[in-house]
Amino acid sequence: FFFSSRRRHTRFLPVSWARRCVQETERILGDKDNLTLFTMKQLAEIQLKLGELNTAMENHEKFVSGQIEIFGEASNTTAWAYYYRGRFRTELGQLKEAQEDLVKSRDILVNSSLIALAMAEIQMELESYEYAFKKAEMSLKQRQQTFVEFQMEYGEYYILFLRYYLHKKDEVNFLKYIQLLESLINQIFKECGDHGLKASLLFYQGLWELQKNAAESKLKGVELLEKGYRMAERIYGHDSFYIGCFANAFAEGLITVGELEQAKGLLEQIEDTLGSNDLLQKSIMYGDTLTSLGSIAFNQESFDKYKDFYTQAIQAYQWQLNESHEKVRKVRELLGSELPEN
Repeated sequence: FFFSSRRRHTRFLPVSWARRCVQETERILGDKDNLTLFTMKQLAEIQLKLGELNTAMENHEKFVSGQIEIFGEASNTTAWAYYYRGRFRTELGQLKEAQEDLVKSRDILVNSSLIALAMAEIQMELESYEYAFKKAEMSLKQRQQTFVEFQMEYGEYYILFLRYYLHKKDEVNFLKYIQLLESLINQIFKECGDHGLKASLLFYQGLWELQKNAAESKLKGVELLEKGYRMAERIYGHDSFYIGCFANAFAEGLITVGELEQAKGLLEQIEDTLGSNDLLQKSIMYGDTLTSLGSIAFNQESFDKYKDFYTQAIQAYQWQLNESHEKVRKVRELLGSELPEN
């Protein structure tokens, strides 16, 4: 859910521009009215790019409560406020809270394909693969019937389908959507250079190669994952939480080929970024980072550290995942492992 292209075009703008925009917007905001509330939402999106996550959340809260006060709980306007806050929470990996917002939005806007896609992305993250895939397919068909011109949005569907076929290890369909995504990128971004969709394309190509058994495929996978990570770093900045998933995947590749120290340095940088914010400490991405650090500590026979990392990883996962989730069960098993005797 961190590789979406449509989410907030302000993400691709310079940080200096974004900061000036925030300062100017704060200067002109007045009392509650619909225009002011909508500006708060836009302000929150810019603050998200700047990494001012707590302030951004506060503005989203004001946006939703203000819409309820003006239009009531059951209005379409309030439903979209829930939708935007749900997408924001999805960005942060707050899946339970995001799902609650999207359900409220869906109950009012029953046939919205955008809400269906947002719900499918969360279900995919929760590893309800079949359910998410069917929901996304239905949403795409509905979207094509009404908004054919929104080509940029198709990238989100393609990325979700790539994740599904990666899980299924369905090479034919995986490569089909790789080609569709490449075609979309070439069609829309001929002059653009680095952008989120292209980084995501490299990410999934790398993960596909990494799961193969051949050593040359794993090396190719690490190379592709590094390219995706470097591109994401250029787009979002090296200290942005946006690159956490790219960094985690690249680090996983490095661990696979035995480059533990390089992976450790990368993960420690991401752990510092994610762990410094109380919102991100409750994200699945933070749990993934801690799990990988625990894996390195285990391989380096650092007993105390690996136990500590795995314990923290479980705590991070438990904010969003139930006890039966694959990630929680896997780390619990790892936590019970013992270091080999010398």
